[in-house]
Amino acid sequence: MKNGPNAASANRPRSVGPPRTDTASMGYGNTVMGLAAVIGVGTLYVLLHEKKRKRKKLEKQLQDQPISKELLLKILHRARRACRRATR
Repeated sequence: MKNGPNAASANRPRSVGPPRTDTASMGYGNTVMGLAAVIGVGTLYVLLHEKKRKRKKLEKQLQDQPISKELLLKILHRARRACRRATR
């Protein structure tokens, strides 16, 4: 009989390959939970992407909006007043 840390394992046959994992023990419930998690992450991604797309569309609409006549007149009057002050 051998002495040392491997003495107990000397009588057992050696296994070849990686340790065996029993995939059947994962069961149906874990598979369903994993699938639900993947679907949840995908849904969250789609919702966030859709929100971002809508925000960009709204920002573009606000940029492309024409300037009102009142605002243009206000700008012209301020420029005229600033020009008069500068020439005095």
